[in-house]
Amino acid sequence: GGNLFLLQRSALPSLMPRLEAAYQSRKSPAALARIVGVGTLLRVLLGQLVPWTLPIPYLERQVGRVLGLSVHAVPVHSADIGADVDNLEQYEQALLAASPGDPV
Repeated sequence: GGNLFLLQRSALPSLMPRLEAAYQSRKSPAALARIVGVGTLLRVLLGQLVPWTLPIPYLERQVGRVLGLSVHAVPVHSADIGADVDNLEQYEQALLAASPGDPV
């Protein structure tokens, strides 16, 4: 999956500590549980096996609760959002795979 955020610039300073904590915790279930709550984390893990147990409105409410604001998912039908580039080697691979003129 991918993560995109659209928000008002004025909200960013107060959100940065929570967004940074979530980003740093993204690969640690225990750390994520401390942020979103154990119940939410268990639902997310179950949702990987049984997707209908994890409705988008539930996630919107839980993320909104953690951030203290209204949150809405925006469905994206392009697989491009799922392409992660986390290090220099992956960036170089992305450059090789991209067509001329594609943004990377």
